[in-house]
Amino acid sequence: EGEARITPAFRLPHCKQVVHVVGPQWPGSGEDIRGAYLACLEAALTAPTPISSLAVPAISSGVKQWPRDMSWAAAVEVLGQHFLEAEARRADPSTSYRGL
Repeated sequence: EGEARITPAFRLPHCKQVVHVVGPQWPGSGEDIRGAYLACLEAALTAPTPISSLAVPAISSGVKQWPRDMSWAAAVEVLGQHFLEAEARRADPSTSYRGL
């Protein structure tokens, strides 16, 4: 759980790579679902081939039965925090910035 891997997208239209992450089973903790989103984001940011955009589904909201609203809330929290921090790094000339 929570580990992410990147594979080629093969014949999927409009994308070059796919980030796979195993999300937690419901019921679980908010930390578990946030960890899955964080693993996805970290994999994208450290990909050998730069990723310029990222589409993220509601992790674990299918067969793992995580409530969609809770999964999306975790996504907004994790990704929102990343973008706030990234904006601060972009504004600071003393830092290097790579990422989404």
